[in-house]
Amino acid sequence: AERVTPGSETSVSLLLTDTDEGTLEIIVTEGPAVYSFTAGFDELTDGGSTGDAPGELASARKIDASAAVEGKVGGRDEGDYYIFTAPAASVTVTATADPGNERGVAVTLEDDSGSRLAFFRAQPGSEASETVEVAAGSEVRMIVSEGPGSYSITIG
Repeated sequence: AERVTPGSETSVSLLLTDTDEGTLEIIVTEGPAVYSFTAGFDELTDGGSTGDAPGELASARKIDASAAVEGKVGGRDEGDYYIFTAPAASVTVTATADPGNERGVAVTLEDDSGSRLAFFRAQPGSEASETVEVAAGSEVRMIVSEGPGSYSITIG
């Protein structure tokens, strides 16, 4: 619920996933008042592809380790799952959380057998990095969670 002070504006953003369906209701109460509002939908792009990155390992989004990964997570979208090929035996993953985020984002890295390699958080307006040792060319799983907020991740 959001409250708007007379003479001001407010904005509400809601992240929906591909499993959400139904009717979005906007209910205005209190007053008396004169008001107007607009509602719009922006297509989400996670990891360079249109739509929300999958929230489960079975359908994780394959990404290119040489390109920045950008997305949004949090609230109804509990996690974004990605898989990339390790470009070298030592891989550094850097996550940057947008300064306007309500909360930070968390990154979990796992090897191809599901063993945890690293877990770290980037707080709003900051970045955090972890370096992991893996076999060059092996598959690395990356799960981005928490938020809500936007993130950018580089792999090198």
